[in-house]
Amino acid sequence: MSEKPSMPTSEALQSPESLATEVAALQKQVDALKNLLLVVDTAGPEAAKQIFS
Repeated sequence: MSEKPSMPTSEALQSPESLATEVAALQKQVDALKNLLLVVDTAGPEAAKQIFS
């Protein structure tokens, strides 16, 4: 996960629709990370090592 998040362009800042799309995409990423953390938290450290190895 070495990708840098894309900075909103000036166009996105000027367009509420584009900004809403950007926010929705970020929210999906946040939800995915929360789900992953929940799985790791539930499964425990050993399972986490297997997932990330």
